[in-house]
Amino acid sequence: MRRIAVPFVTLLLAGAVTLVAPVAAAAAPPHSGVPSGAAAGDLPGPYIQGPLVGYLDKCVTARIHSLAYWYNALYYPCSGAADQVVKQAVGGTLEYKGLCMMPEPERWRRETPVVFDDCLGGSNEQWEFRDDGTIRNAWTNLCLDVPRASSQDGIRLILWDCVGGVNQRWRIAV
Repeated sequence: MRRIAVPFVTLLLAGAVTLVAPVAAAAAPPHSGVPSGAAAGDLPGPYIQGPLVGYLDKCVTARIHSLAYWYNALYYPCSGAADQVVKQAVGGTLEYKGLCMMPEPERWRRETPVVFDDCLGGSNEQWEFRDDGTIRNAWTNLCLDVPRASSQDGIRLILWDCVGGVNQRWRIAV
């Protein structure tokens, strides 16, 4: 498995919604739960933590893949469970148990499933929260997407062209 190394900031999925330790002032990511116009230095921590909520008010949920060592990024009703909390540091990575959200290894095109895998500092681990609510992957330039705007519980999240549809709009609930 080949990965590209670039500087990164990480996010962690954990139990309750929490904000932690101060950082230098920088613009807060859009749709991150931070009030508009707030700078990262205004936050009580270097990261924002809470459920990543999207279409139909369902949450990104990390579940172990039965045939691999990574966790799949699935879509379930929000329950407040530990596998539904995302930690987003200013700069862009999203983590669960120290694993970074990224395209499935060795894949980078449309319909690539999204997983949580080892954080190695690659651009495939970096996500941009955009003003329209979409989250774009820095490596692929594709957006986090609920396939076909499905309402099915447990569907795997994928990467798709950034079109700004309701199935591509996200926020961290803090």
